[in-house]
Amino acid sequence: MADAIGWSEKYLGDYMCLNNGNLPGRIDREHVNRDLMTSWSSPDTDEYKTNCGVALDRRKRLVGLGIIVRNEAGEVMACCSQKLKAYISVETANAMAIHRGVQFGIDCGLNPSLVDSDETLVVKWINQGNFRDSKFGTILSDIDDLRTANSGVSFSYITSQANRAALNLAKFALRIAEGTFWIEDYPACNRSIVEDDRLG
Repeated sequence: MADAIGWSEKYLGDYMCLNNGNLPGRIDREHVNRDLMTSWSSPDTDEYKTNCGVALDRRKRLVGLGIIVRNEAGEVMACCSQKLKAYISVETANAMAIHRGVQFGIDCGLNPSLVDSDETLVVKWINQGNFRDSKFGTILSDIDDLRTANSGVSFSYITSQANRAALNLAKFALRIAEGTFWIEDYPACNRSIVEDDRLG
């Protein structure tokens, strides 16, 4: 019983933190609506931003990871779609996508200064260093190690609207036979999204 109470208190605390201290039924609608209009924003000059997204197919037990690295002009420097055979939580999948996004950028020689995800809880845990408090602490610890080795990288929560390019790559991953990556290119299914993001 004590475990259930502890879990409930933690869950409510996380909920309130994510909703600016508001309890259910009292969410700040103005704040939420303002966030829903957010679009992709570019990094500073000579920096790279990595967006990470996830798509799940529970029936087939598949996870699609989508990673896209862009410069200040919104030009795609590199991107990838990767499919995993796994039955994992959304949070674990997003932690894996963020880890893969940082590592992919480093592997391509495009060390990201910004890493964006639409998974609030994972970004919060990375930024607060709450690795031991989660089911996927090892992944978060690895992300922190990558951050330490590549000083200057920051992690931010964005809305799914601002993360459309990465989410589309994640969905694309579920339809392909094996992982694919592109350098200074991207699949045709992402063309209109990338152009919309560039025009802002």
